[in-house]
Amino acid sequence: MEPLLWNNAMLASGIILAVTFVGIFTEGVHGFHRAKFALAGAGAMVLCGQFYGFYNPELAIEAIDWNVVFLLGAMMTIVSIMIPTGGFQYLAYTIADLSQGRLFLLLVMMGTLVTVLSLLLDNVTTVVIFGPLIILICQALRVNPIPFLLAAALLSDTGGVATLVGDPPNLMIGSAAGIDFNTFFMHMGFIVFVAWVGTLFLLKYLFRKKLAVKPVMPEFSEKEEIADPRTWKMALAILAAMVVGFILHDDLHWEPWFVAALGLTALVFLGSNVEMDDYFSEVEITLLVFFMSLFILIGGVEHSQFLQFIGQFIVPFE
Repeated sequence: MEPLLWNNAMLASGIILAVTFVGIFTEGVHGFHRAKFALAGAGAMVLCGQFYGFYNPELAIEAIDWNVVFLLGAMMTIVSIMIPTGGFQYLAYTIADLSQGRLFLLLVMMGTLVTVLSLLLDNVTTVVIFGPLIILICQALRVNPIPFLLAAALLSDTGGVATLVGDPPNLMIGSAAGIDFNTFFMHMGFIVFVAWVGTLFLLKYLFRKKLAVKPVMPEFSEKEEIADPRTWKMALAILAAMVVGFILHDDLHWEPWFVAALGLTALVFLGSNVEMDDYFSEVEITLLVFFMSLFILIGGVEHSQFLQFIGQFIVPFE
C-alpha cells in the first residue's frame, strides 16, 4: 500500500479536532460547557469537510453511533422513572439499619449496592442518586461522610468498568469493535473484582480512625416507606429481565439499545401512572448531544484520513 501524503484536509481536520478538545478539557477555565465546544467542533468539521470534499451532513449522520445514544437515553429515562418511587432511599436506609452501627460494614454494603447498580446504570447517575442519601445517613449517625462518599465515587467507577453498559466509553468501545456483553464482562469481571476488593481494604486502612467511631443509631423506619411500590417492583423486575437480555443480545441479534428500549416500553405500561413527558424531561439531552457531536467530529477526522496518516507511523512499532 502506498503511504498517505499530507494534505490540507488532514491539517484542517486535525486543527479542528485539537481546538475542540482543548476547549472541552479547559471547561473550568473559560466557563463554556463542553457540549458547546463539541457542537461547534462538529459543525466546523462538517463545513470543513464540504469545503475540502471529504465530509458532508449525510456522512455526519452515519458517523453517529446510535446504539450508544439510544441506550443512554433509554437508561436515563428508566432511572428518572425509578427515582420518585422512593426505592433508592428505601435501599439506602435499610442498609444503614442493617449495619447496626458498624461503619465499615455500612461502607461495604453501601459500596456493594452502588457497584451493583453501576453495572447497569451510568456511574455518574448512581453517585448523583446516592451522594445526598449518604450525607443524610451520615448526619443521622453523626459520623464523617467523607469515607462513604469516596467509596461511592470509587466503587461506582469500578463497577461501571465491568460491563458493556456500565459506562458510555465501554459501550462506545464495544460497539465500534463488535464486543458483546458477555465477552466484555468475561475479560473485565475478574480484574474489576480484584480492584473492588482492593479499594475496600484501602479505604478501611486510610479511614481506620473515622470508621472506628461509635455512631448514634437513630430510627430509620419512618424513612423506609416506598412512595410508589408498584412502579419500583416493576422496575426491578424489568432491570432483571434486561440483564438477561444483555447477556443474550448477541444470540438474539439484538443491539443493547433495543434491550433497553424494550425495558423502557414495558416500564411505561406496567408502572403506576407513568407520564412520559415528565420523565423524558429528566433525560440529560446535553450529554446525548455531547456524544453525538463527538461522533460527528471523529467521523470527519476519519474521512479526512488524518488518523490513517498518523497510524502509518505507528504500525512499524507493532
